[in-house]
Amino acid sequence: MLAILCVHGYMSIHRKPGQKPSFAASDGLRRRVIFELDPSQLPLLEAVRERHGSTRAGLIAALEAEGSVQELRERAERYLSTRMRHLSFKFSEQPPRSRAC
Repeated sequence: MLAILCVHGYMSIHRKPGQKPSFAASDGLRRRVIFELDPSQLPLLEAVRERHGSTRAGLIAALEAEGSVQELRERAERYLSTRMRHLSFKFSEQPPRSRAC
């Protein structure tokens, strides 16, 4: 059995009468996203819908989580880089140890 979910969409800007369109304003820009899921991915979509109340809410939560994960990775890399420089500096300052015979 082959099941493919296909969503058609478009991008639109909602604005008040007399207001110039502005892509910088995030409150008026809406974008529909088109993607397909294969049968093995459909249970994931159902789980998202059940957990977050709607497919849209679930997909937005996943996108926000992806952004958070990327931010955490960058912070961890900066911390480790700083820590390694600190440790390298600390060890280079220590006087050589004398060896007991």
